[in-house]
Amino acid sequence: MGDYSLLFALEVIHPYFSDPARLRLRFEPDEASAAWLAKAGCVTRTWNQRIEVHHETKLDLPRRLAAMGQADDLRFAVHAVDPRFSQYTHGQTQMHEPPLTFWGGGATRRDDGWRMRPGLDQAHFWTARTPRPDLVVVVPVAGDAAVEPRRYSLALKARATIWKYLLLGPWDDVEPYIDDPDRAFAFTAAPDEALADGRVAKVLRSETPIPLSERFAQKFELRAREPGDGPGRSLIKRLPVPHPASLAGRRSDAALVSEIYVQPTLKPLAP
Repeated sequence: MGDYSLLFALEVIHPYFSDPARLRLRFEPDEASAAWLAKAGCVTRTWNQRIEVHHETKLDLPRRLAAMGQADDLRFAVHAVDPRFSQYTHGQTQMHEPPLTFWGGGATRRDDGWRMRPGLDQAHFWTARTPRPDLVVVVPVAGDAAVEPRRYSLALKARATIWKYLLLGPWDDVEPYIDDPDRAFAFTAAPDEALADGRVAKVLRSETPIPLSERFAQKFELRAREPGDGPGRSLIKRLPVPHPASLAGRRSDAALVSEIYVQPTLKPLAP
């Protein structure tokens, strides 16, 4: 950037997305941090999921201000552009609680930079009441961080739910089951469920929570159990995966439930 040098950089990583750039965020400094950045003559560049702050090299105002004891931390409110963000993100706090906060002062060194982790005293880092951000990031600009630029990253977690397939009939004597060729997840039958329109659906549920993903790697196949040791005939080669909005609003043990309605086409048995 010519006469400008990097002060710090930050990238937010979300495993829900196969392409990290599909996570769209907006970074906003609080009032004190914005004033410090302006006083230090910093230039901010943002992309979908990352931010870089640069300063004019020959002036080196950020280091001089830090040496004077001004602005130990810069605070950024991070707003997700996607309104469904909380539906596929693990660990989001409630609206009446402080937002999930990541603190650069506790970052650990990695080969490719510094990894941020959630801070313990989250209420300490953000006092603005509105608008409430989805995340808060706190970046130190005193000490080592002001002398050598750091490249931070923070990794979010995808929400994991119980996947509940509701298979619409009629089924007659067919016993469906879900096969995972990779043997990463298992499904078991649950009691049939009566729907609001009077139909009855067969229910198959994952035994453990499965992380939500924009492009799920595993291929779940719906099959029919048949006599013998064979896998049975295929009813659906690849079952649909849950949409973030398919949360049923209730829990199974400690996990939320994603409901997926499926209308299979039964294949006749071979003569």
